[in-house]
Amino acid sequence: MQGNGLWALDLTYNSRWTIYLGNGTNSLNLIGYGTIVSSGARVVINSNAFKNCSKLVRIWIEGNNVAQIGSRAFLNCTSLNSITLPNGLTSIGNSAFSGCTSLTSIDIPDSVTSIGTWAFSSCKFEFIELPEGITSLSEYIFNACDNLISVILPTNLVSIGKNAFSGCSSLTSIIIPKSVTTIAEGAFNWCNKLTEITINGNISSLGSNAFSNCSSLKKLTLGKDVSTLPSTLFTSHLTNLTEIVVLGNLNSSTFPSGTWTKGGTTVTQFSGAGTYIKSEE
Repeated sequence: MQGNGLWALDLTYNSRWTIYLGNGTNSLNLIGYGTIVSSGARVVINSNAFKNCSKLVRIWIEGNNVAQIGSRAFLNCTSLNSITLPNGLTSIGNSAFSGCTSLTSIDIPDSVTSIGTWAFSSCKFEFIELPEGITSLSEYIFNACDNLISVILPTNLVSIGKNAFSGCSSLTSIIIPKSVTTIAEGAFNWCNKLTEITINGNISSLGSNAFSNCSSLKKLTLGKDVSTLPSTLFTSHLTNLTEIVVLGNLNSSTFPSGTWTKGGTTVTQFSGAGTYIKSEE
């Protein structure tokens, strides 16, 4: 390993054992780029391994046996603009890439099944696609990713954690898979440019302020598998809607306030598929 001064990072490890990099004491002052090459037994990039390495620009991680990126491993690597993650990676720890404010894209391997809280907070992605092995989104996972425009959620996702997308002020739309049953407190709070959401399943638990301060949110699409709605959906959330598209045979008295029409007829509840329009008052 070479560090400090003007030396570039160049890491090569071959081991039969778990590898731990760094000691969490901010002793690494790495500049430039490097490669971690692994072979042999399971490899772990330890917690705090590259924490606060503010001049680190790029890292490639190679080897199918790199199983885990520890908590805060790349926390506040503010110059990091590219990282290649290996197939075989299964876990990304809490705050692993939090504060990487130059990181504009990342491909998360299909092998990943666990991503911790705050993992990508304040990163600068415009797009993210989550692997199918992810069944829950941790709290604050994409908090304050203010460049994030689009996200593809896995089809087996069950829960969206507290403030998962809070402060994603460039996010314009979101499709929530039918497998999701829980949207926690503040999940989409302060998504100022969010104009449209699609809910494809039955949400049994909707936390407070889940869609608060989404001032541009005007359109809701309810998928064909939606048969029930949370009682607070239109009272504490989604108060600025002007259009609701129902694709299935939804019959529900959980209905937004104001005057709504369907096919030109005033309605006070959902009565099957169709487009419901709020009249100007």
